[in-house]
Amino acid sequence: MPQKKIVFIYPAGDVKIFGGNDEEFTQQEKTISPPLGILYLAAELIDAGYAVDCCDYNAEKYTDEHLSALIADADLVGISLLSFSRKNAFGIIRKINAMRPGLAVIVGGPDCILHPRPIPGTVLTVACEAEKVIVEIVEAVLAGKSPEQLPGVIFTDASGAVKTGKPYYYVDDLDTIKFPRRDLLRDNKGYSILGKRSRDITTIITSRGCPKKCTFCAHAALAYQKYRSRSAENVVEEIRLIAEQGYRILGIVDDNFTADKVRAKKILSGIIGLGARLTMAVQGRADAADAELFSLMKKAGVVLITFGLESGNQEVLDFYNKGASVETIGNAVRLADRAGLYTAGMFIFGAPMETVEHFRRTYEFAASLPLDVTSFWILDYTYGSILWQRAREQGKVTDEDFNTPAGKERGTSIYPTKFIEEFGRKSFFKFYRRPSYWLRQAVKFCKVHNLYFLWVLWLGLVWLVQRRIGLWLEPVRRLMTNKNSRKKTADAVAVDAEA
Repeated sequence: MPQKKIVFIYPAGDVKIFGGNDEEFTQQEKTISPPLGILYLAAELIDAGYAVDCCDYNAEKYTDEHLSALIADADLVGISLLSFSRKNAFGIIRKINAMRPGLAVIVGGPDCILHPRPIPGTVLTVACEAEKVIVEIVEAVLAGKSPEQLPGVIFTDASGAVKTGKPYYYVDDLDTIKFPRRDLLRDNKGYSILGKRSRDITTIITSRGCPKKCTFCAHAALAYQKYRSRSAENVVEEIRLIAEQGYRILGIVDDNFTADKVRAKKILSGIIGLGARLTMAVQGRADAADAELFSLMKKAGVVLITFGLESGNQEVLDFYNKGASVETIGNAVRLADRAGLYTAGMFIFGAPMETVEHFRRTYEFAASLPLDVTSFWILDYTYGSILWQRAREQGKVTDEDFNTPAGKERGTSIYPTKFIEEFGRKSFFKFYRRPSYWLRQAVKFCKVHNLYFLWVLWLGLVWLVQRRIGLWLEPVRRLMTNKNSRKKTADAVAVDAEA
């Protein structure tokens, strides 16, 4: 019997990366790193004897011809669904249905866990972490069996009624999950961490969920309200394999790598012991700031640490249930900077009580810190988050509102959505246009000597200069456009007159 082939597709993002702003520069065209979910599932299926192909349309250019060739000999297609790729995912499902009627399509991913529902054009939705059940699900679908006995699925039966399968129980011991099959996406060159594209970039996740309960975050719901972590030994073993496979740039994509500082320090010490020369980026929380932790990060090869800082106003931090003070945040960024790490701080505008003065204080706070990377986003009411649940109870969002930006239009902010977005956009450019920022970067490079981040800063500077030149030339472009338009109108009138 020929080997059955499964194809997993990760659709490209179809949203803007800067708070929904419509300017062309904000269009999300490429992802920064390969997805892990479909690679975890591939590992399970390959071990079970299936042939598996994976495609990431963030790194691979989508065409109908490419999709047609990709699914030509597939026995089943799995689509990964995320909140920021719904439009493209649904479009791909429709294309597959048209190209190969009758080909089994299943869908899963974070969006399906947050909002379990049948998706038109698919056999079933996998509304759970699927590593331990994917083989069972694929076997049942290929055999034409009813999904009723499958754990964690939702589907529509022959009568059109929505049905669910058996209850799903999450995996508590993450060490029992097979390492992802990174080789299936190794040939892609569309990945970038810190601005440089390379086929030697990959990611790792060492824990799921976060023990904190920030009100705007839906990740706790994704992780079944339970923080789970892999052992330090298991993580270090995977990183050893990553280094052996020739990867040089690694993103640790935990929601909160520093949630357990003892474990984090063990992992970092293990990486140092490997002698692996990896350039790494991590995400952490300001309330876990620790000089020893940051020193270990530096020695292990961590270049960048990203903090979710959110605001420079204590009342806003309290509203978000951050569990940190403005002073704690400032101390964390300064400690990381002194350790020789590059720092990124993400801020949010749009809490219900926030005024323009709050926005300004947040910007001034960001500008006062030794941040090397920053962004100012609009508050998003994400399906499943505490804020979304409150807004739903108040009638400000509905079950169909998966991701809703703050705005006066819905009673979730003092100001209209566009106003908040514009304030964030202006704050972003203002932050990077400061001469003091570039002077500090020059001084930091002399201390840190990190050529990789120098390259990133150079790309950023070139982009800012190009955009500034574009703004300078905009009046000229408009003048020429208007002039050409008037000339065309005059020519048209002359032609009519001659006729």
